[in-house]
Amino acid sequence: MNLTKKQLKRIIKEELSLLNEQEQEQEQEQGQGEKQISDVAVILKYLPKIDTKKEYAQLISAIIKHAQNVPNVKPVLVALKKELQGIIEEA
Repeated sequence: MNLTKKQLKRIIKEELSLLNEQEQEQEQEQGQGEKQISDVAVILKYLPKIDTKKEYAQLISAIIKHAQNVPNVKPVLVALKKELQGIIEEA
């Protein structure tokens, strides 16, 4: 599976955006919207500094491992799987 830096960056941004949207929905239900939004903002702030293949691999691995601790994350992972499959087929 060979992914280009550009493809990985796009995947990460899209998934973080999707995660952010879902977290916002959940937090609005729980009344804690501001904290999680700022957490995602911190990650997005440093995302441009991730610029090597090794760093991208570490980041993606950490996000996937973290997903195990996030409630109701299965739809996000399913969407990611489909998107990755499409990118792999394009490569």
